[in-house]
Order: sequence, then structure tokens, then C-alpha cells
Amino acid sequence: MASSSAPAKEKSTKEQAVGTEKVSNSKVDGAVKNSKEEPAASTSSGALAKAATEPVREEAEGGSDPEAPVPVIDMDTFSQILEMDDDDTHEFSLSIVENYMEQAEATFDSMSAALDDENLPELSRLGHFLKGSSAALGISQVQTGCEAMQYYGQLRRGANGAKIEAKEAIELITPLLAKIKEGHAEADKWLRDFYGVESWGTPEEE
Repeated sequence: MASSSAPAKEKSTKEQAVGTEKVSNSKVDGAVKNSKEEPAASTSSGALAKAATEPVREEAEGGSDPEAPVPVIDMDTFSQILEMDDDDTHEFSLSIVENYMEQAEATFDSMSAALDDENLPELSRLGHFLKGSSAALGISQVQTGCEAMQYYGQLRRGANGAKIEAKEAIELITPLLAKIKEGHAEADKWLRDFYGVESWGTPEEE
């Protein structure tokens, strides 16, 4: 009996080893895939971070607090954008930033028009739209303000916040839009300094 069970035990041990190896390989493959999808921060991100403001975003009532201190540029996100560049000219990331700036200016015009019309659903939609675009580049102050606008336009104070009246929403959005534009102007200056351009779409002359 003992001799017949030995091969079976050996076979079981081998199967377990193979199974373990498959799990191990699966984890390695996943790690490789994640490393490709989520590039590591640039080695220069530490130096770049000193040029951006340092306060960390705070959360309130289920969403970003528009009154909390927020960095001009989220360096973790922006450094990942820089990792997409082929060389130090940053040509690829520059084109992304230029497209964003053009998009943001057009969106601000639409926001101002919607605010004049007291069109809260449109303000919420525009806030949601620009929140996503600014978050992708790490333009934090615009992202935080637009998130607040999105919820105010839905007559809420944050994702899980209390309901508000339309009149209060307009009163909140009016100064908020001005603050978002200020944050945009700060980010615009920081990014132009970083890329060495006087205006978007026009390289600085040497």
C-alpha cells in the first residue's frame, strides 16, 4: 500500500508546484503590465515639485473642498505625462498641454455664458468636463474648483453633501468661477515657464 501511494503523493506535489509557478508567473505578468500602464515618476520630479506649491488637497462632504489649499500642479500626475516624452524637448507633452489650454479657455467662455443665463445643469456639465481634463494633467486648482462647480450645478454641496437651492448655487458658483480662472492663470504661468514659451503654440525665440 505504501509503495502505491508514493507515486500519487509525488504527482500531487508536482501538480502543486506547477500550480504555484503559474500563479507566480501570473503575478509577474500583472506587475509588468501595470508598470507599462503606469509609468514611474520622472527622476526630475523632485526638482520640479519645488516650483509648484506644496499644500495637499483636502476633502469635504464627499468631494474636494474648494476652499482648502491645493497645489498649482500635482507633480505625481504631471511627471507621468513627462514620461511619455521621447527626449528632453518635451514635444509630446507640450502638444497635450497646448491642446488643454485652448480647450480650457473655450470652456471658461461657455461657463461665463451659462452663469449669465443661470443655467445650472450646463454649469454642472462644464464643470465635470473640465475637471477630467485638468485632472489628467495634474492642474489641481482647476480640477478642485470644477468638481465643486459640478456639484453646485446639481444643487448639492459635494458628492454626499446637503442639498441647496438654485439661488444659493448661483451665489456659490459666481466667486468660484473667478477662483478657478485664477488657478488656471497660475498653472498657465508655471507651465509656460517650464516649457520656455511666451504663449501657447509659439515657441520662445532663442
